[in-house]
Amino acid sequence: QARPLLDRTLEIWKQQSIPHPVYMVTAMTNLAALHTEMGELEKAQELYEQGLAIQEEAFGPDNPRLANILRNYAGFLRKAGKDVEADGIEKRLAELMGK
Repeated sequence: QARPLLDRTLEIWKQQSIPHPVYMVTAMTNLAALHTEMGELEKAQELYEQGLAIQEEAFGPDNPRLANILRNYAGFLRKAGKDVEADGIEKRLAELMGK
């Protein structure tokens, strides 16, 4: 039941003349979590990667605002059994939080 609402939310943010990177990425990560629960891991990973790219472009690669998406993406990678990738994201998160 949540999927059409999350899809619509994301579409609304994408249609803005200047999409807000935090709100749009929040919608993307919520939708990615839903795809993860539904076993649609490729789609979930795609959404996490797109969201991370959007926030990196908006705030820069070393901005603390990236912490939430990095944390969520690492958690997804662990659930997907991609521990090596998760380790890399977690290392990046730790470095970011140390700054």
